[in-house]
Amino acid sequence: MGALLPTTRRVWLAPRVVAAALALLLGIFAAACGGGSPTGGASPVPDPEAKLGASVVGEAGEEVRIVLAEWSLAADRSSAPAGNVTFKAKNPGKEPHELVVMRTDLPPGGLVVDPASRQVDEARSGQVIGEIEPVDLPAGGESAASFYLVPGNYVLLCNVPEHYQKGMWAPFSVSGAVGGNLVVYSGRSQALVDPIIQQFAQATGIKVEVKYGGTPQIAATLLEEGKRSPADIFYAQDPGGIGAVEGMLSPLPQSLLERVPAWARAADGRWVGVSARARVVAYNTKRLKPEDLPDDIYDLVDPRWKGRIGWAPTNGSLQAMVTAMRALWGEAKTRQWLEGLKANDAKAYSGNTQIVTAVGSGEIDVGLVNHYYLYQFLAQQGESFPVRNYHPRAGGPGAMVMVSGAGILETAKNRGNAERFLQFLLSVVGQQYFASQTYEYPLVEGVRLQFGLAPLSEIRDPGVPMKNLADMAGTVKLLQDVGVL
Repeated sequence: MGALLPTTRRVWLAPRVVAAALALLLGIFAAACGGGSPTGGASPVPDPEAKLGASVVGEAGEEVRIVLAEWSLAADRSSAPAGNVTFKAKNPGKEPHELVVMRTDLPPGGLVVDPASRQVDEARSGQVIGEIEPVDLPAGGESAASFYLVPGNYVLLCNVPEHYQKGMWAPFSVSGAVGGNLVVYSGRSQALVDPIIQQFAQATGIKVEVKYGGTPQIAATLLEEGKRSPADIFYAQDPGGIGAVEGMLSPLPQSLLERVPAWARAADGRWVGVSARARVVAYNTKRLKPEDLPDDIYDLVDPRWKGRIGWAPTNGSLQAMVTAMRALWGEAKTRQWLEGLKANDAKAYSGNTQIVTAVGSGEIDVGLVNHYYLYQFLAQQGESFPVRNYHPRAGGPGAMVMVSGAGILETAKNRGNAERFLQFLLSVVGQQYFASQTYEYPLVEGVRLQFGLAPLSEIRDPGVPMKNLADMAGTVKLLQDVGVL
């Protein structure tokens, strides 16, 4: 990842798409647009000169090919089963067009048009799932976008002013729930991820069974169960945990892997990152200012911090950070740091929530946590809550960015539904859930960051390869040897 993360990861979703995604939070990928015949009727049969070819089903799911021109929209099919749908749009015309995918119960030719803007009033007409912008469909242009579509009625339209009225729309329907079963072993807490899992189940009709536990415990269970495990998916809190069982996972489709940056997925393609978290120092704003905090967390061994530090040695993210220390600093310096915190009477807590609570109450002055816990407190208690996050100025392991990751077991009995689950988590709607509800960093382009979050480009992440975080067993032994675990 390098010392500074690229700014391209901080991408903003168009306001109308954000509003629809947050309103639905069902399971719908992002992007697209449509139209019809010059008389306003739908044209599901493509122009024979367009040479679009037949629809295909591949890793990206169903494929629909569309031609937009003056003044028609022609799709090579008017329906698809529920699931992932890729729209490939071509504009052989002389004007820019756009493709909007809208879920609606109104007749496709009877959407509400705003007389002032001469455009479809999207908020009053239905729910926009996504769009391909005119800049991506200029005259002679081609573009594609994927969506996770739930059952219902849709309309494909071009919402450039007056284009819809001229006949650029077509009906589209999505039939039937997918159904079947899925077994998820989750090392992420139920409070954080159960809502999005339930939304997936609701959107697809898939019966999802979830086993919750700490990531190390779930990994140990998988290793013990071996080929007898009923799990289809392992959803881990950190790459160290998923690395412990990577040999039990099967390679994922390239279309899934390419949704996230290369640094956020396994080099061998056996797991993919779902969301990112930054390690931070949470500090009490009544007692400290950012300039009072050390450039690097190694300096917390200074005696002036005695009795003022909180940490959670049993927590998987803390253990992942120590694993990164071992990779960056070596065993000797990491041991010195652990012994220094022990000598400074660092107070051990059961988790990050308890640490932030203690910092806020003044029980301790600083705590080593993941960034998003603070935002949960701010949402509940307001901006007056006396805690803020500090990203160490010099970077190092105290500023590392980690991903939660998921993979499919080689022995999965429900492989198709497992892939659908990962597609859903990596859809714009799934990613917006993590950004808006759990205050994490999304990994897929087109998702709004939570207000107040430091952009990843401003965090001096040390860039430890995710594969170097797999030796959690060595870290646990070190913590035990030092006597903090």
